[in-house]
Amino acid sequence: MGLTYRAAVDKLRKSLRGWRKGVLEMAVHPGYVNGAAPQLGGYVYEREIERRVLSSQAFQKIVRHSGVEPITFEALVN
Repeated sequence: MGLTYRAAVDKLRKSLRGWRKGVLEMAVHPGYVNGAAPQLGGYVYEREIERRVLSSQAFQKIVRHSGVEPITFEALVN
């Protein structure tokens, strides 16, 4: 298991700190770890960390301070 919660938050903060205007697509795969996790490989644990980060107060604060405006794909194409 390589990714930690703190490392994920720090990486997100650094990624958005210098972001210029334009579209930024974030590809994430949040999820829950369950009993089948060991058979699915180590990346399953990173999905749990992504879920925790995306639902955290830290994530909301980073987005708010970065000036990034979260939108849906539908809003982008219309």
